[in-house]
Amino acid sequence: MGKYNLDPKSIPHGEHIPGAVKFKEAGTTKELGIIANLLSLAIFIVLLIISIICTGEYSFSNTIQWMAG
Repeated sequence: MGKYNLDPKSIPHGEHIPGAVKFKEAGTTKELGIIANLLSLAIFIVLLIISIICTGEYSFSNTIQWMAG
């Protein structure tokens, strides 16, 4: 018990429940990369808008301070 012998048939599993919804996941790593990039871009834009509202200016005169956060 607790050791895997690389045989997929030896993995314990139960019967499938009728009407269960399959877990939605990316089909390929390329699709996963695109989803991750879009999500990170959206988070970046939200944080950029918040920082512009808090500072009251949109200036990259002090780039090191912007990169440091």
